[in-house]
Amino acid sequence: FRLLFKKNVVRQEDKKIFLLLGIIWTGALMYFMLMAKQFLYHDYYFLDTFFIPFVLTFLFFVTKSIAVFNKNNIYVEILVLALFIPIFINANSVLKLEEQLSKPLVGSTTAENFKNSQELLDKLKIPVDAKMLVLCSDGPNNPLILMKRKGYASLSPAPLKVENALKFPFDFVVIENLRIINDLYNSYPEILNKLELVGSDGLISIFRKKVSKTDISAASFFGLTPDKLLLKDHVNFDTIAICCPDLGKLSNFHYSGTKSGFVDPSTEYGFGYHLKNINLTNNKYSVLHIKSLIYGDTLMTDFLLSVSINSKGNNLHFFADNLSKKNKKGEWILNESFFIIPKIEEDIDISVFYWNKGKNTVFYDDFNIALYHN
Repeated sequence: FRLLFKKNVVRQEDKKIFLLLGIIWTGALMYFMLMAKQFLYHDYYFLDTFFIPFVLTFLFFVTKSIAVFNKNNIYVEILVLALFIPIFINANSVLKLEEQLSKPLVGSTTAENFKNSQELLDKLKIPVDAKMLVLCSDGPNNPLILMKRKGYASLSPAPLKVENALKFPFDFVVIENLRIINDLYNSYPEILNKLELVGSDGLISIFRKKVSKTDISAASFFGLTPDKLLLKDHVNFDTIAICCPDLGKLSNFHYSGTKSGFVDPSTEYGFGYHLKNINLTNNKYSVLHIKSLIYGDTLMTDFLLSVSINSKGNNLHFFADNLSKKNKKGEWILNESFFIIPKIEEDIDISVFYWNKGKNTVFYDDFNIALYHN
């Protein structure tokens, strides 16, 4: 760079280019300050903002380097160019990680799920001028356009965002079925007492504000009726179940029966329940419902109910519910967890287990598992 700023190198044309680059960078930085919060959710805005200024600046210095190139500065040139090698490698790694993280749980998108939404609303006799509130979708445009209705959208399942959205002057709430469990309920379980079901086509569900004060179970809210049940089982830790020949550590301290399972700080993995060669190819998706009683002597940290989906020795999906968030010190607490299993075109093995990541002492009893199809 020393050679670029020698008086005999900086020509009038270079000054014009410097001025142009200065204007471009000033505009990009001003836009960055205005849109900084949006960059967290739209990384392509960041790329669109700084890609052209960066490339133009890089090309300018490369061309100037070539113009003043000589054997005395060859090592400096090689060093500068070599610095970009790890940058490009890291960018490629970040891109691959982003693709994995942003990969949808199932193949269907919001647009696909809302494709027949207008017919559903008409069938339910919802007026065309009704105000719709869309929760936890990929974006506001597709749902409202495909429903041919006006309204509002809240993309985040964060409790405060949902509570604020429920204050909008809407008539009905629309949620994709997959997102009711994966996003909304896991983040904001209070939704059960806020809404009541109007109708569903299996892909999206229509709700309205709840009028009655009667409580409803999560299973009923999600439409997990007995006719959709594929299998269920109960483990009380007094006897050995077929799907869990190894109950892990047992204790005489229990909620019911004579024994319970437990983990202590020396135990990373506790009781596990295993289902082999399960075929779910006929379902759009399936729902795994797990209930158990949990007791912690102290407030727990990172005690995870984990679900691993495997096929032919390969892990296809991993889900976890942090039960420590629901724990109360010195009390048996009933925990309910729901997990969406997407459609998989092959037989799968399902493993459910307790992961004592936070090295807690935890007792668990009356483990119930049920699998429902859509």
